[in-house]
This record gives sequence, C-alpha cells and structure tokens, in this order.
Amino acid sequence: MSVAFRKWDVVLLTYPFSDLTSVKVRPAVVISPDSENGRLEDGVFLLITSNVDRCSPYDLPIEAVHPEFPSAGLLKMILLPSSF
Repeated sequence: MSVAFRKWDVVLLTYPFSDLTSVKVRPAVVISPDSENGRLEDGVFLLITSNVDRCSPYDLPIEAVHPEFPSAGLLKMILLPSSF
C-alpha cells in the first residue's frame, strides 16, 4: 500500500456532522509516523483551524510567517486546537 502523505503534511479530510446528515472538508496535520503511514490503512491527524477568535489557553497558534505555509496552502495564522 502506498500513501501520498508524510508526517507534518497538511491534508484535507472529510468529517461528518454529528448528526451524520452531511460532511465538511477540513484541513488537518498528519502526525502519524511515516513508517506507519505506508504500512497501515489508517493515519493519525490533528485538525487545524484559522478561527483564532475561539483560541483557548491550550491551543497552539502557528503564525503565518512560518516558511512552509505557502506550500501547504495556508494563508493566515492557524491553531492546533487542544480539543474539538
């Protein structure tokens, strides 16, 4: 099995609404190790958001000046939320 993503890649995932009536595409960061990404059918991801207005003290903000933002398609500061 081959995969098209590596650890720390930004990917788009389809997430269902809680009532399962529809889905939404959301960006996420791959955090599973490359050795597992190529071997398993599953991966481990962290959702990211650009909604910094709802930032909690435990969220991790990443400034838009990060050098890899443009190549990942990110245009402004994002948060790695502590929970959803």
